[in-house]
Amino acid sequence: MILETISFSLFRIKNIVNPLFLFKIKQNRNYASGKIMLKLLKLLLFSFFFFWAPLRSEVRIESFSPEWFLVTFSLSFSEKIFWTCADFSWRPIEMNREQNRFFLQLLMEPGRYEFKYQTLQGKWFLDPDPPPSQTGVQLIKSSDGFQGFNQCLLLMPENTPSMKKTPVLPYSFTTGIKSLRWLEDPPRCLLSLAPEFGKTVLLWADGRAYPLRLKFSGSLKKNLGFELAPIPQGKAYFQIGEWFLSPAGLSRQLGSERFEFPSQTEGLDGVRASSHQHQGKIVYQIFPDRFCKAQIRSRSDERPWGEKPRDSWDFFGGDLDGILQKLDYLHSLGVELLYLNPIFLADTNHRYNTSDYFQIDPRLGTLEDFQDLVRESRKRGIEVILDGVFNHTGENFFAFQDLLQYQEKSPYREWYYVLNFPLKEKDKINYEGWWGIGSLPKLNIQHEEVRHYVYQVARYWAKQGIAGLRLDVPNEWRGDYWPEFRNTLLAEFPQFFLIGEIWDRAEDWLYGNRFDGVTHYPLRHWILDVIQEKPKAISQLKENVQEFDFYYGSWSRNTNWTVLSSHDTPRFLTAVQHQEQKLKLGALLQYGLPGMPVLYYGDEAGLSGGIDPDCRRCYPWDRPNQKLIHYYQQLGQYRKWRLSLKKGDIEFLPAPRDVLFFRRTYQQETTYVVCNPSTRIQKLRLPFRPNSIKILFPEQIHIENEKKNWYLLIQPESGCYLEEP
Repeated sequence: MILETISFSLFRIKNIVNPLFLFKIKQNRNYASGKIMLKLLKLLLFSFFFFWAPLRSEVRIESFSPEWFLVTFSLSFSEKIFWTCADFSWRPIEMNREQNRFFLQLLMEPGRYEFKYQTLQGKWFLDPDPPPSQTGVQLIKSSDGFQGFNQCLLLMPENTPSMKKTPVLPYSFTTGIKSLRWLEDPPRCLLSLAPEFGKTVLLWADGRAYPLRLKFSGSLKKNLGFELAPIPQGKAYFQIGEWFLSPAGLSRQLGSERFEFPSQTEGLDGVRASSHQHQGKIVYQIFPDRFCKAQIRSRSDERPWGEKPRDSWDFFGGDLDGILQKLDYLHSLGVELLYLNPIFLADTNHRYNTSDYFQIDPRLGTLEDFQDLVRESRKRGIEVILDGVFNHTGENFFAFQDLLQYQEKSPYREWYYVLNFPLKEKDKINYEGWWGIGSLPKLNIQHEEVRHYVYQVARYWAKQGIAGLRLDVPNEWRGDYWPEFRNTLLAEFPQFFLIGEIWDRAEDWLYGNRFDGVTHYPLRHWILDVIQEKPKAISQLKENVQEFDFYYGSWSRNTNWTVLSSHDTPRFLTAVQHQEQKLKLGALLQYGLPGMPVLYYGDEAGLSGGIDPDCRRCYPWDRPNQKLIHYYQQLGQYRKWRLSLKKGDIEFLPAPRDVLFFRRTYQQETTYVVCNPSTRIQKLRLPFRPNSIKILFPEQIHIENEKKNWYLLIQPESGCYLEEP
């Protein structure tokens, strides 16, 4: 807390001191002495701000209606300030100013809201000394996933006295703000309840009661999941014990409002055809500059292959021809989809700051090189997917350059979110950038010309033979463009595959009108917890998998990308303290659980790395871990031809507390997955005779018979696949 306060106090001092002295210091020829003078002044002012003028923020709530709160955020600050929140896609919302205090009032539903404050320059910060909780409000800190924190506001109506006069939906009733959902394929409704409500739920329609079926009750008893399929037509309400649920909320007295079901439900089989053909396929992700270098001669600005990356502007020379040369290697790993991080023209190695969406970056090769890669990949049964970065562009993108040159007279003034003119590109930007970064100006997708342009980019590369797009931060786009984008694209390219980069629970994106799947990052955390033997990790994983399966629906179960490592996370080998056996066990679970396992280049060769940019090291072609590669080849080839692992349902089976045991079933094929993350030999009773199974990785398993029962003895930190004929 003290360090945060010091850090933020210095930040406030900088905002006040810089405007007064920076101009004079820059004009001073002795710049070093000027910087010393500025530091001394900041140090003097620091003591005042730290001891006598601490930051004061406040969050106040009052009940607005049975379903809403009026929430007031207020903050003392010296310049314009914005409020940002995950539920608003981190879009900066300007706070109103009264003297040196800023205010923002919002109507908010009960739930959990992660937020920060943001300056005009795009700097993010928290109140290091948040106010004490008001009745019905909790303020806590939660990790933001980038080595920092968000403030988390919990609105809980059951603790608010004014809300008790009119009983409404308790916070514990939901696993999120939207707990009641209607699905179209097949027609059904889903409802989650806290266990204290009991296990009897009825839907009343046309004077008839329809009981909902209990689909899951997690081992940790957090909530119960109910399903009704098919759903009746017409107007309806729910009866949950003594409570009635209608559009007006949850109440002990039934009002006149009713849910209204559509008179007919249209299936989406045609829309979802592309997801079905890619179910369960293994994806190989490549950061193009770091995978393989085919060029004999290096550019003058390229660093030696294998040195540790430093920033976004160091290049190592990886290219498309290098990938082409390694296609047989990818095929040996069972890879069927090749996902490339951005390859379009840009001045950084990550290329998320696109300058031209229609041009391959010359460092990587030419359009002909790309076409060769697509053609040769298909010969090996591998399709290519590109990274679609349309939330923002680079500052060298033609539209932004035109805007800088012609300002408000530019025909592209509506392509970006400009706060005011003249547009400023450097110090204090007055336009929206991704997470406040000026070199990544945010596109205005609500503008028709931008929407048309994005579609034309996707259409162009679809014609070049790509199988689909992984869409970067689609949840940060304003408005709901994706149904339009998807439907337009699939009308011309029916097999096109769309994956959305969503880091949290994502059922809203998976009902057939937006994406075929999402990046299933939560699974990474669940597997890590299991591998590291955290308390209740196995029970938590089972409950989470069942709950996500309940909300996502069976059609997307096997099309979400399951990720252990990526360009945005530390590598899994680093996360498990470089213990190779833990990496192998994590991969066995990743390949055994539902979804499309994503193998991040180099993981199979023992490549390690921390947070960005360290997780983007060069593939170690001179010293790969051949034993580990062989293990991944076994996994990949087995899964590639095992339909129960690619397309099957999942059922968790009884096992000792420290063992994870489940089966995947598709038609007449069944595969069993066994995982022992503990440091002890575990004994597992089998539900079938061992002479009817085949064991994969037999060196880790010993079978014994005891009183006509068959058992597996599983070595520490190991696992296996078992199959029935």
